Amino acid sequence: MNQLHTMLMMLLIVAAAGIMFNFLVESGNAWHSQFSTKKECTNFMKDVIGNTTAEANAMCQKVVPH
Repeated sequence: MNQLHTMLMMLLIVAAAGIMFNFLVESGNAWHSQFSTKKECTNFMKDVIGNTTAEANAMCQKVVPH
């Protein structure tokens, strides 16, 4: 019974880690999956969100990596 309990706990941990990894990868989509060019990404960040050019470039590089 103890071995079965240990195996189920390990399976649960692996499944939970897989689900968390899936959500983290989905939330960090690259700019090229949302925009056809990097310029479109920076224009969106500047025009729609209201960032400066430097902030828009930083967001397209770091927050939404390519």
